[in-house]
Amino acid sequence: MIPERRRLLLLSGSSLVSYLLYDKYSATIAAGALNGTLADPTGQVRTATDTGNRYSASSGALQVTSGGGTGDPAIWYPSLTRTAGRMIFVDVFFTSTRNFQIGFNSATSGAPNQGAIFFRNTGTEIDVLIGAATITTGITLSTGITYKGLVITRAAGTYVFAKGGVLTNWTLLWSETSLTTATLYPEVAANAGIGRMDNVRIPANLWLPSPIISDGFSIQATTDGLGHAETTGLGSGGANLTWVDQAASWTVATGAVTNTPTLGSELITNGDMSSDTGWTQGTGWAIAAGTAAHTALGAGDLTQAVLTVGQWYRAVYTLSSFSAGSITALYGTATGPTRTTNATFTETGRCIATTIAGLSATSDSVDTADDVSYKLLTLNSLFRSIQSGPKDAIHDVAITRGLGTQCGLVCNLDSVSSPANFIHAYFDGKDNIVLDKCVAGVYTNVQAATAVTYSAGAVLRVVKSGTSVTVYYNNAIVGAIRTISDAGIINNTNHSLFSTSSVNSFDNYVVRARGTSNEYSELDKY
Repeated sequence: MIPERRRLLLLSGSSLVSYLLYDKYSATIAAGALNGTLADPTGQVRTATDTGNRYSASSGALQVTSGGGTGDPAIWYPSLTRTAGRMIFVDVFFTSTRNFQIGFNSATSGAPNQGAIFFRNTGTEIDVLIGAATITTGITLSTGITYKGLVITRAAGTYVFAKGGVLTNWTLLWSETSLTTATLYPEVAANAGIGRMDNVRIPANLWLPSPIISDGFSIQATTDGLGHAETTGLGSGGANLTWVDQAASWTVATGAVTNTPTLGSELITNGDMSSDTGWTQGTGWAIAAGTAAHTALGAGDLTQAVLTVGQWYRAVYTLSSFSAGSITALYGTATGPTRTTNATFTETGRCIATTIAGLSATSDSVDTADDVSYKLLTLNSLFRSIQSGPKDAIHDVAITRGLGTQCGLVCNLDSVSSPANFIHAYFDGKDNIVLDKCVAGVYTNVQAATAVTYSAGAVLRVVKSGTSVTVYYNNAIVGAIRTISDAGIINNTNHSLFSTSSVNSFDNYVVRARGTSNEYSELDKY
């Protein structure tokens, strides 16, 4: 274990900082000879694996002449016990090839598997290691620049920060709550890097960032501060902010929040099929005796032109006498999930391109439809907003969604009463996630519907930094990093949940500052 008695006190700015570990690599040590040497100046024993003699110490730094493989070369320091707020800092500089890993490991072998910052050559970017997974951030990494990396343990989980290059200020790259190993070994590894590492330091001070917004939904009107691992004390926060529920349609119960949106009047004429008036009957459709039947004469649509492009709607319809093919509901050119059974279906969607509502049958579809209903969803009832937050942030929420409905996150919203400009990441009613932007009430797709493996309660994350927007689901990037630069969006500080149906529920909503406005300047003292 790193002994408490071996501390270094240094004056940093106006603060006196105490270090449990500080390694400046001041002494000159030949390549391949670092194993068993002592950290300078705090004296911990270095455990090194370096079969290729790639590590040496000179000029006050750990010099790396070439990379080897996972965990070779690497240096581990004596173990410490997982404590919320324990930090490890490292300075890195690349002369050519990148690929350094700095963080914590559960053993003195292999790559750091308990949270690490990964300066990597593939994609020339700064990424994050969480267990065996590499999280793509897309942040450009350059040679000839000194970067600072920081990994922080949580009671359960990890924070990862970086500074340098395009990251002018300390920037929060990632947070997570899955890693729980108690005994941790600080590690610096060069998977394939060439350059140097220096100033490996673990302060005695404990520090965690506090969220701006945090809600585990234990109370109705304000945030409770329970939407993250640290519910009290160090790293807690984001409580007592007032939710704006413009239509009073959102309900908190049993640790989650749901929405029952406000509905407009009926838009369909003769939805009960008592007459064919109002309906356009495409191939295979015929209305008679109070039902609309489709026979396998070819693909065809049963429609009415009653929607408005860009608006959200709830559709209800009943299918019976199903024997073949499939049916989907229409929202202009958008479609709902494929239906192949007899049931009454309630779903939602946004009208795209044309104004038609109704049902679309495949060429082999044999079935009967009845009781078709379309009603407008009042837009401001789809949002539950906080009117206080950073313009650049990491937004998280755990989602349980219902098939055929939409739910997700709205970031950088201009107005909660008349929403017209915002970033929108959401489940599209199927097992896809979509990223749109809305400018002056007009939606533009930014990331096309991208298939994900849905898991109830998994986290949807949106990272917004300047004009860069990235969506993640269950720790995997969705599509690619996208650019949204509209002046009416990027500086807004209202943030929302979004849902079109009460079958969707949310838990553990957290918004953390990205750091672009120097929110984490306190880290400079270390």
